Amino acid sequence: MNTRLITTDEELISIKDSWNHLVRENSETNVPFFSWDWFYCAWLYFGKPAGQQLAVVIVEDGDQLVGVLPLVFGSKKSTGITYRTLGFCNVGIIPRNSVYWLQNRVADSIFDAITRQIFDVKQKWDVLELANISNETLFHNYWLQEHLGTAIIQTKGLSSPFVLLEGLTYEQYFSKYGNKEARRRFKRNTERFAAENKRWEMTIFESVNDIQQGIDLALAVRAASWKGAFRNESYIKFYRELFDVLAQRNEVLIPVLMLDDIPIAAEFITGCNDCYFLHTNDYDLRFRETSPGICLLHNVLITAFERRWKLFDFTGDDYDYKKDCNTGIRYHSTFQIFHNGFKSRFIYSAKTFWLPLFRKILRKPEPNDFITKIERFKTK
Repeated sequence: MNTRLITTDEELISIKDSWNHLVRENSETNVPFFSWDWFYCAWLYFGKPAGQQLAVVIVEDGDQLVGVLPLVFGSKKSTGITYRTLGFCNVGIIPRNSVYWLQNRVADSIFDAITRQIFDVKQKWDVLELANISNETLFHNYWLQEHLGTAIIQTKGLSSPFVLLEGLTYEQYFSKYGNKEARRRFKRNTERFAAENKRWEMTIFESVNDIQQGIDLALAVRAASWKGAFRNESYIKFYRELFDVLAQRNEVLIPVLMLDDIPIAAEFITGCNDCYFLHTNDYDLRFRETSPGICLLHNVLITAFERRWKLFDFTGDDYDYKKDCNTGIRYHSTFQIFHNGFKSRFIYSAKTFWLPLFRKILRKPEPNDFITKIERFKTK
């Protein structure tokens, strides 16, 4: 197998088809946010403008692409220390990250090849940051194994609730799972709307012809939500370009709850093969007392059963409204990996010893998010 680093836009564009084919061939990675299109849009509108540099590791077996780890070089500043990073182009719009491989039977050799390539360029980074790795993946377990000349800090990542719909009927799900008070509130709100002679309905935008209209309505909801309007044009451009591509593959839908002609709640959902992921959701703050977000979520779940989805993953943090509806929770971790270079060791020492010591001296509570600290820094 041959391993190399892609550092230019031209090289990245050249592997588009083989990257997407690789993702589709593996059930564990066959979701839109692992696709080339998702990474390219994130790179184009967030990574590149921020001054990051491409560092996409690819593994080829002859002419066949068998592994991809999409990384970027960047920098961070923490407690007055500026250090160089190598990690995901993570801008809050990618729910989970992992490595891509074609066949599980060769996963270990692909992981090893990717790791060697990463450490071959260790003079260009001080900390390798791998964010939100699902604890259920081989990639997560791989980084818990021994790696010569490294030190690892494993911290808690996101814990995302999900609804496993396969094998359940609508009646079984709503009798066993979900928040009964939320359902009563949904019914009460519906009756209130009817009493006031107002009409509300959920519309799902998912075709190539109407996806931009769905984005417009969702942005209107965002402007009236507690989160405020999109002030960053990069987010708008990202979703417009990406969702155009995903709509052509039937991998995106935007449910919008309308009250008369006013959009009062909206969600961005992507997925394929009957597995779907909620990326962002908003509601109009003016209608807060009528819980439009819960009304919309209830209708999305009804649609999920009607369309026979297998999985609906809420992604992100486990807020109460998500836990009210989930059948399980998927946990994620974030890894910070340090090599045996002087600055990398210094940053590791600062994070694991000096900063906790200063906090203790200043009588500030020490962070409780450290799960594992594995110091290795071994030499042959």
